[in-house]
Amino acid sequence: MDPKIVFGRNMRRIRKAQRMTQQRLAEVARLHTSYIGGVERGERNIAITNMTKIAIALNTPLAELVDGIPAVALREVASAPTPGSTAGR
Repeated sequence: MDPKIVFGRNMRRIRKAQRMTQQRLAEVARLHTSYIGGVERGERNIAITNMTKIAIALNTPLAELVDGIPAVALREVASAPTPGSTAGR
């Protein structure tokens, strides 16, 4: 499964368990509400800085947010060519 989707589902589950709205999470994490929604839907390729902000805002370890992302998926993401790179040419 796509790591972005796993992260988003974990984030939503934890947020709802704390009875926190997306708006409140955005305020505490100092991120935009639409960004929070996009992350929860797996539409955003979230940076580690924003993962950390969300983990702190949810008062939860970052490891809990990435729980369930298989190592093979992480290796695939890490080895994927970036836009504009010459990999694979």
